[in-house]
Amino acid sequence: MTLSSILLGAALLILTGVYLARPFLQKDDEAERPLTQRERLLNTKEAILAEIRQTDFDFETGKIPADVHEQERAFLMQQAADVLRQIDEYDAHPNPVDTEIEAAVARIRRQGAPATAAASAAVAANGKAKFCPQCGSPVDPGDKFCTSCGHKLAAVVLTPQT
Repeated sequence: MTLSSILLGAALLILTGVYLARPFLQKDDEAERPLTQRERLLNTKEAILAEIRQTDFDFETGKIPADVHEQERAFLMQQAADVLRQIDEYDAHPNPVDTEIEAAVARIRRQGAPATAAASAAVAANGKAKFCPQCGSPVDPGDKFCTSCGHKLAAVVLTPQT
């Protein structure tokens, strides 16, 4: 073996090692993201519920006496009720972004009526084939649904001409 082939193999080995180790060397973005107030409250609620379950288990296995269990459980239940009350208060005040999203959804739903008019134009009054308003593929006059995308086509009543 020549020196150049050994150096080439070592370089490839180092590059492969760096490439494989890269995910372990990068910081996790999700771990650095601060928790919102609601997430903190939900985490607190889950921790309290886990403590209640642990206290009940300890009582059932005989690790703690009944009077200690009752006091501890009452205290934890009060804490859980307080946290649930805080969650309800937090949810009672909608986030401005949520109200904007709801307004946009309502606006889109109100604008949904013209789509049915476009669907009714899919079949011409003369009975010749037109195109699906959803995907643009040709549809026959008797079709109730588009054969390509399944979009419901509005039926056009043809009146006989005299």
